[in-house]
Amino acid sequence: MSELIVGVLSSKKEERRVQRIEDAFILDRSNRQFWIIRYKVLYENGTVKTLEESSKVKKSEKDLRYMQSRFLHGWIAKKEKELSAKQTSKKNFAHYAQMYLNESAELEDINAIGYRTNRVLLDFGSILMHNISKMKIKQWILALVDKRTDKLLGNNSRAKYLGVFRGVFRQAVEDGVLDRNIVNDIEFNKKSSKRDLEEIRPFEANEVILLLEKSESGSYGEYMYDYLRFSFYQGTSPSETLGLQVNDIDFDENIIYIRRDITKNKNKGTKNQYRTREIPLFDISVPVLKKLVINANAKGTPWLFSNKNGNHLYDIATIRGSKEMLKNGKPRRKDTKWYKLIKDCKIDHRHIKNTRHTFAVRMIELSSKEDNDITHQGIADMLGHGSLKMLHEHYAKWIKGTSKKINRSMNIYGSSNTLGDTLGDTSKNNDFSMISESA
Repeated sequence: MSELIVGVLSSKKEERRVQRIEDAFILDRSNRQFWIIRYKVLYENGTVKTLEESSKVKKSEKDLRYMQSRFLHGWIAKKEKELSAKQTSKKNFAHYAQMYLNESAELEDINAIGYRTNRVLLDFGSILMHNISKMKIKQWILALVDKRTDKLLGNNSRAKYLGVFRGVFRQAVEDGVLDRNIVNDIEFNKKSSKRDLEEIRPFEANEVILLLEKSESGSYGEYMYDYLRFSFYQGTSPSETLGLQVNDIDFDENIIYIRRDITKNKNKGTKNQYRTREIPLFDISVPVLKKLVINANAKGTPWLFSNKNGNHLYDIATIRGSKEMLKNGKPRRKDTKWYKLIKDCKIDHRHIKNTRHTFAVRMIELSSKEDNDITHQGIADMLGHGSLKMLHEHYAKWIKGTSKKINRSMNIYGSSNTLGDTLGDTSKNNDFSMISESA
């Protein structure tokens, strides 16, 4: 588990929260001009502490009877509130950051989470939770730079830091220190770019078939056909596909376990907790996976996609190849692998990750058909989206169009004989004309 390294951490000493005050009574100390209060503080962990303090009320002003019957009750209520406030004030951002890390300890990307959390702690660690505003968080994230390039972070990296704040604030809400998680209201304006416009450009069915048929020859690299066959039919991302190992495939239960990513030669956990998932192994993918498993076993490697030494591939670029480069108007290198394949198929160029988008859009199209049980939630789960909102944001254009494909002849409430039972009204005939007239 990642540990906090900033010197503003909560104390490791066992925390004691006040439960109530007991056995409070008024004392008359002969050498004091004020009435004295002796009381016991009972903590939630069962410990008891006996204390004394001045009431700040002079004996010459109020008698003992008044102090016992009228003053003491109000003082106890005020003192309990005061002690509770002091306890709460110790719970700064660092306190809940540690709780957040404890909760995240089992995640495969805990080291990355720990790094980001510690970076946040440098500026927020000692601040009390209720003193941190949405604007302060937003401005801080917008000003963050990549320490390697000294450039402002992109939207994906900003979202990960926002996730740290969201997780820490969730701990404070669950502890009752805050009423709501203000981080849920923070949004960033996404920069529009040419790349963004080309992000989701699914292939047509005939284009998928053409790409598979053309790549099967082996002319576009050792793994091109296997990769395309798998990613088109299973919807995994490039980094997830390269991260697959033999033990991730369960042919008996027809399940694929997504557990890791391979990007730029780094073997790491999935992007987030939702991306670590189980997805159904479709029948059409079984032959290519069995072939990959046989080849991996022959090499003595756990990786389904590996180099000649049995190590995992460096990156999707190993399968994708290189794009044509021009220098002084002349070709310096020609298109290879994916770039050559898509050109040879006379298909408009797009990123290889559109295999995943093609799968998602096709599943959305199938979900509108009455003869299957595919749901949008099921699609989101297969893709590793944390919510339906993410699915809708990514594929809004295609989801919006599915309503036009609904079977117009279906009766969503059943036949006229069963309509009453469906609506819960079995005692009367269902005359919808009366409803329309009364409306």
